[in-house]
Amino acid sequence: MRTPAARVLLALFAGALLGGVACGSRQAPLAAPPPPPEIPSPRDEVLAYEDVAPKREPSLPRSVRLPAPEQVPLGEVIHPRHLQEGDRAGPDARAAAELWDLAQAAPQPGGPLEGALVACRAVGLDPKHRFDWFGNPEILVELRLGTTPRAIRSSKTATRIFTIPGVRLKKGESLHLEIWDRDLTDRELMVRREPVFDGALPLKVHAPHGRLECAVVPAAEVERRAQAAASQVDTALGWLEGRDRTEGPDVDFGLPREALGEVHRPLWSLAAYRGWDHPEVRPRTRRLEHWLTRWDLAASAHVVELLRRLPATGEWVAPDPAFALRVERWRCEVPDRGRCPSGIDCDRDCTITLEVENRGEAAWVPDGSYDGLGKLGLPWVALEDGRTRSASLRPLPRPLPEPEAGAAAEAAAAPAAAPAPGERPAKKPGPPTTTRLSPGEKGEVEVRFSLQRGRRPMPRLLWFTTSDLLLALVPLPQP
Repeated sequence: MRTPAARVLLALFAGALLGGVACGSRQAPLAAPPPPPEIPSPRDEVLAYEDVAPKREPSLPRSVRLPAPEQVPLGEVIHPRHLQEGDRAGPDARAAAELWDLAQAAPQPGGPLEGALVACRAVGLDPKHRFDWFGNPEILVELRLGTTPRAIRSSKTATRIFTIPGVRLKKGESLHLEIWDRDLTDRELMVRREPVFDGALPLKVHAPHGRLECAVVPAAEVERRAQAAASQVDTALGWLEGRDRTEGPDVDFGLPREALGEVHRPLWSLAAYRGWDHPEVRPRTRRLEHWLTRWDLAASAHVVELLRRLPATGEWVAPDPAFALRVERWRCEVPDRGRCPSGIDCDRDCTITLEVENRGEAAWVPDGSYDGLGKLGLPWVALEDGRTRSASLRPLPRPLPEPEAGAAAEAAAAPAAAPAPGERPAKKPGPPTTTRLSPGEKGEVEVRFSLQRGRRPMPRLLWFTTSDLLLALVPLPQP
């Protein structure tokens, strides 16, 4: 049982805790204790850098969905447009050598050939160095067996092992063989023969400067390898067809090149065993081309959507308080007609000229460094079809401002030391220049890139990246 005095003391103690105690004068309530100081962790520093660094505008589209398969017609494709005939039409050198060994060891069938896989070995002979003065020739082989399409294979040595699928050859039909010596700028014919097939296998052609031998690969081995390659193609195609969105701005807007390689390699092998027009190869090739067509449509739409939401061309873009830039002009060189008669079969060198303004408080050089803010970063150019090109950046020198120019001129006007006997006199220096931008100054930089041969899409977008951050995205004016 509490006494009245105890109750008074308990009330005074509670009042001191809640609102303070009055002892002769009125005192302010007790303030809350200050929070403990925060100790930044490495992750906090990364987040702080990301918060300060420029980011993509939230209104810009980061992805575009591929059109539905039923919205894109399925074309009749036999040879993929992204695969070259010739050296890439067969298996790799190791697989071709294995097939050649199998064909050599297996008993050869007689009579006509109908859809057989034939392994061949061609050799260029130049013992007196008539065709190549410094070593063995590097050969190019052209071979047509009966009504089978011509096969063209090249080698960096005097020997080439290759395969030809779907060979159709009857007794009495002719073979056409050419072996060329490939030089740096030209080629020279070493062997040309057109023997008649007499029904005997293996095929053998001998000439003073080359020879050819071909044998049939066992059908059971061809079937086993073809089924394994077809299974790999189906697995890779299934994963690829699950990619239904572009990503960007990014390299080729996120085109999964590694996944494409997982399709290409077994598809090449399957075509090497069966032929591009085989019923097992054509449907798979059409599926791949169909997906690539859908991707191209989505990537092109992504470029158009970015252009629609970006500022007008020629305006200043300030991705960071330290600098601003704008596109002045761009051009692509016309290929040399003497080196490239068609005008479209050679690479075209292109240049974009930018004006850059230093809006920061410190001087810097717009050198395209990869190390963060205040620099332009690494340039990329996007074409109207959604493909991208890496580019290089070079600041253009400009005259030094006064008084730096005066000091540099005085130093240049000082008498130079006389050259030593036998030495050429030093060249007279030109007017002093610099690429460094002081605060408030403007300068020009050039962005250079190349368009691959045969490609006509126009450049539409330019962006700069540093690490994983997008610094600037600039539209390009149309010519």
